[in-house]
Amino acid sequence: PFGPAVLGSRTTKRLALENSGDVGVKYVWDTRAAAPHWSIFPAEGFLGPGQDVKLDVTFHPAAVSPDLRAEHVTCRIEGMPGELSLTLTGACVATTPQPDAVNFACAVRATATASIPLSNTSSSPWQLRPVITHDFFTGPEFIDVPAGGKASYTLTYRPLSMTKPDAPHEGSVFFPIPDGTGLLYRLLGKADTPVAEGNVERAIAAKVQHVEVLRVPNWLGRPQRFKVGIDRKQA
Repeated sequence: PFGPAVLGSRTTKRLALENSGDVGVKYVWDTRAAAPHWSIFPAEGFLGPGQDVKLDVTFHPAAVSPDLRAEHVTCRIEGMPGELSLTLTGACVATTPQPDAVNFACAVRATATASIPLSNTSSSPWQLRPVITHDFFTGPEFIDVPAGGKASYTLTYRPLSMTKPDAPHEGSVFFPIPDGTGLLYRLLGKADTPVAEGNVERAIAAKVQHVEVLRVPNWLGRPQRFKVGIDRKQA
């Protein structure tokens, strides 16, 4: 049995499979019976005489429920009549975000950063893999937090569209903790008007036509159409 875990987290228990015979055998777990809430690694392999293998059974609930179970998860062993069987049980609870959101503000197509402090009070080091929603927010794929120590996770906000005063860009970052808990933070980004791409100054003779080519970058992954506005100022 696994205890309650928050949605999006992972917790692992280790089992041992031993070959007490004098002939090597192959083994294969029915991973489809464990899905979608559990996985087993390694799911198949070979055991020599007298050898054993440590199996990681990982609970990664995919839905909120007070009663999750996978019954009759079998392991076929070459030359053995019948099968080994596991019954896996657990529960999944919804994640509650931290009370304070992480705020960002910058000009559109510029960047802003913010750091989230993480504290590990356990006796084992953590390697966390954060889950970030919304494409305008990014961060490192992994963050290591030493046992009994602290670390900071830096997020980058790079908005590709402006926001309205009452409608910021909203995202989230979730840190799954190895004990089945997790930390969820709301991310709020405000993107203001863009800064100038540059200044073009030319000295042109009067009554002479001049053509100036301006390069316009496309920062999106799709074609764009721009409306050009020219503000003429009197000398």
